[in-house]
Amino acid sequence: MSIAPIKASIISFASAALVSGFVVAYAQSVDFASCATIHLVPGRCEGKSGFAEVYVDNMHKDHMIRATIRKHSEEGDDDTDYAVAEAGQLFIGCEGGGTSFSVVGCAVLKGETKKGN
Repeated sequence: MSIAPIKASIISFASAALVSGFVVAYAQSVDFASCATIHLVPGRCEGKSGFAEVYVDNMHKDHMIRATIRKHSEEGDDDTDYAVAEAGQLFIGCEGGGTSFSVVGCAVLKGETKKGN
């Protein structure tokens, strides 16, 4: 197997990035409460009594966020990272039976477009 096709692909990709520009993203940690909140909508889980739809709400209108949500259940705690669009809301599931959620980490994702020369 020749590495020439792989090398050509890498060079092509690098050239395209230089010509069209690229996005550099980085994260800035912020106060959890001002970054994301958990939003529950009871009774909308396919008729399952005692269940609620669970959403993560982005509290920033101009930036995407990465929120770490901790799910507390009888099986234990489980942390999951979610990216949520600017001023958006992300459905993360239907839960009930004593399961709860909390925001345990949050970062604002910033992007900056750079143009190649």
